[in-house]
Amino acid sequence: MTATVFCENPRLALAERVAAEYKNGVVGYVGRADEELFRLLAERGNTVSMGQPFGEHIRLVVGSGGYDAVLNARKAAAGRRLFLITDIIDRCCFTKIIRKRDTEIGYQVPEIIFYSYNHTRQTSASAYASLVASLAACLDAAGARRECSALFALAKRIVRLLEAPLNPIYCAGFVRDICGLLERIGGGLTSLISLYGAGAPPSADSVMFANYLILAAFIRFTKYDFNGIFIGKDRTFLRGALPGRGQERYRFSAAFMEGLKAAVGGDEALSGYVRRYLWESGKKRISAAHPDRVFRDILELEEVADDRGLLASLCRMGFIDYLITENNREWN
Repeated sequence: MTATVFCENPRLALAERVAAEYKNGVVGYVGRADEELFRLLAERGNTVSMGQPFGEHIRLVVGSGGYDAVLNARKAAAGRRLFLITDIIDRCCFTKIIRKRDTEIGYQVPEIIFYSYNHTRQTSASAYASLVASLAACLDAAGARRECSALFALAKRIVRLLEAPLNPIYCAGFVRDICGLLERIGGGLTSLISLYGAGAPPSADSVMFANYLILAAFIRFTKYDFNGIFIGKDRTFLRGALPGRGQERYRFSAAFMEGLKAAVGGDEALSGYVRRYLWESGKKRISAAHPDRVFRDILELEEVADDRGLLASLCRMGFIDYLITENNREWN
């Protein structure tokens, strides 16, 4: 499991860790050039290579920066040790595998991530956006299971975290742990969205906004007589594989719908998350793609996600298309 270390000087802590465990080795580096970090590594006997692909003599990679740098470092470090230094707290730091229909794409799991005690706005914004994403992923996974009371209980715990004072140190461990949990039980589509963003390059704003729209769709889903909407569709029935049961048809029970409604909250709760996010990020508005584009990216990601969670089911039964059509005039 990835260790998360918060300290006064993460560059110094990383350089000392590298020197202790990778003596005099050449370090592969991914991210914007960081002269201070390079100096600290050199003083302890390690040289830095920024050229990719890395040669076989490079057995440890350091990634430094935001969302793109983290993802690029995880790809470049395939089969090697990986240390990260970043100010973002997001599932993209921890997600192990992206599952597609015909293959699995592995991202090297970092051994350790170094954070500063001196939290930036980026740290707070990404941590809060990741909690919102965790709520969406938790409810998404509940849609793929016959017994979902434990996931609804976990969702309520996440809601309490969203309403409480933000603790980035606790959030880092929580996001890491729930990421591993959801990888085992579902949430493949929401994991793709978290890893790549939706409608825009990965950022705290794109993570927050994409998951805001997902939660909004879940809220709408609990309010519609969807049996009357999907003419020619499976109506109340969805296809999916339940754990240990193989391929079968099932429908969302009234108990599930009530549990989802209680866990996701209403429009006021969702608006509260947005206001809180803006406060944590120090912004007046979210900079993200148009809702239409975000939803269409989600529909495209569903095509490559081997997933039977709630969001993927809503995509396949036409509910997301319906929301795009219904709201297109309002958005424009």
